[in-house]
Amino acid sequence: MTRIICIVNRKGGSGKTTTTFNLAGALAEQRHRVLVIDLDPQGSFSRSLSINGDGPKTSSVLMTPSDEFAKLVQPTPVENLFLIPADPDLKVIELRYGELAGHHNRLRSCLTKFLPDGFDFVLIDCPPSLSILTSNALVAAQEVIIPVDGSTYGTEALKDTLESIKLVQEEVNPDLRICGILLGNINRRTIYDQTIEETYRSRFTDTMFDTVIPTSIKADEAAMLGKPITNYASSSDLAQCYRHLAEEVASRNKKRWSIRKKSSGLGKKLSSIVARR
Repeated sequence: MTRIICIVNRKGGSGKTTTTFNLAGALAEQRHRVLVIDLDPQGSFSRSLSINGDGPKTSSVLMTPSDEFAKLVQPTPVENLFLIPADPDLKVIELRYGELAGHHNRLRSCLTKFLPDGFDFVLIDCPPSLSILTSNALVAAQEVIIPVDGSTYGTEALKDTLESIKLVQEEVNPDLRICGILLGNINRRTIYDQTIEETYRSRFTDTMFDTVIPTSIKADEAAMLGKPITNYASSSDLAQCYRHLAEEVASRNKKRWSIRKKSSGLGKKLSSIVARR
């Protein structure tokens, strides 16, 4: 069964694309077939692999789900890794189509009806906002990974991100689960970062991944060269961290995180959170 996981945090610079890129590479290295959907209009993931797509546009297919969705899938230079690239017109969905009926369900419809067979994982790289595209990812996904850093702003962004996940669970996707919260950009040699890690682990306990991603320039170097860290610096500590993360993700089919409280008005509530960006 294909596992669909979106990588979400409303804060820019929290490591969503870096997490998606290197987790996808590590899973592919472990012989899982991985499809990444780049839903960020900035297209950082797609640019890293120099893939634009010559066929139909992702934005067009999302507006009118059809079997054209399968034509979006592009091979990449990384074995076992495939990509549905972003396109600039994804911005149009954000700006013009928020009031269309069922707009939160477009990606789920594509994945339910038109996803090609054979993928073990679908990873969805989301924009740095709680937006229509992000809500599409949350509605379509079975699981969520939330990358966080140790800043004060990171804590506030995590709070809003968790609130959005709750709303989606309550209204349209009760099976959505948190696969894990991933702490990144951490230097465990500093007292400050040690304290940050202890604080997150005491607050979120089992929800945190055991893996912590250390601060390293190698992640930027790998992205610039279009290679996951497991390809670029295979023997590095950073590559080993992402391998451990991939093993954790592969072992977590369902997470112990459920919602009992009921509410209504998903679109209105998501819009109120978006307004706080």
